[in-house]
Amino acid sequence: MEIARRAGNKKRFYADEDWAKPVLMRMAERGILESDASGRYRIKPVSRKDKQKRWVAPDIAKILQESGVQVEDANGVAGDDFYEEL
Repeated sequence: MEIARRAGNKKRFYADEDWAKPVLMRMAERGILESDASGRYRIKPVSRKDKQKRWVAPDIAKILQESGVQVEDANGVAGDDFYEEL
């Protein structure tokens, strides 16, 4: 319900509270979203082939780069290209 309320406008939500469910179900079928038994959804995390990659805060990344350690930008959410392939 929260997605339907926030993604649409008030009129759309009051006309049909469940308008977002078919969209969410299609996204879950394509593998873009994950859902649990209670009906909550989240964006499917990117599967990492290299398990050593970790998210690093920007200020920590700057300190590590200054000391000579190579740090890549990885925030755990894939770009649009990844989700278009699904």
